[in-house]
Formats: sequence, structure tokens, C-alpha cells
Amino acid sequence: MTPRLLRVVSLRSPWTVALAFVLALSVTGAAAYFLADEGRIREQKYQGLAAIAEMKAVEIAEWRHERLADAGRAAGSPFFRRALVAWLLDPADPELADL
Repeated sequence: MTPRLLRVVSLRSPWTVALAFVLALSVTGAAAYFLADEGRIREQKYQGLAAIAEMKAVEIAEWRHERLADAGRAAGSPFFRRALVAWLLDPADPELADL
């Protein structure tokens, strides 16, 4: 290599140092942006899952309330009471098998 070419490629050149600095700054900035964006996306996904979980919990509570109301209505029925008493007195009665 000629001395002139060595001087252009030399690490002591101000352009080389400036280019290395700009490159390092760009890589650092890109990494910081990536990490911040990743955290933002993760938080959005967690909030979405929390909203779904809350809706499901409300839906399950409403379903349970409806089933308890159905059971209360059935238990309060005089027909159900008579059939239950008859079944408790004779569980093997074939007439009660279809009830």
C-alpha cells in the first residue's frame, strides 16, 4: 500500500472517527427505540388481556347468577318439592325415573 492510501484508511483520520461516532450513535439510538417500542407493545397487549379477563369474569358472574336463579325457581316450585319428597321416600320408584 502506498503511504497516501494508508493515511486515508487510518483510524486517526477525523472522518473515520466521525463516521464511527455517528454509527455508534445510530446503533445506540436504534436499540433504545426498539426497547421502548417493545415495552409499549407489551403494555398494550397486557391491557388487552386484562380487559378480556375482566369481561370474562363479569360474564361468568352473570351466568352463575342466572343458574342460581334457575335453581331457586325450581326449588320453589311445589311440583318439584312433591317430586323430590317422593323420590327421597323411594329412590327406586320407576315412575320417578323420568322426572
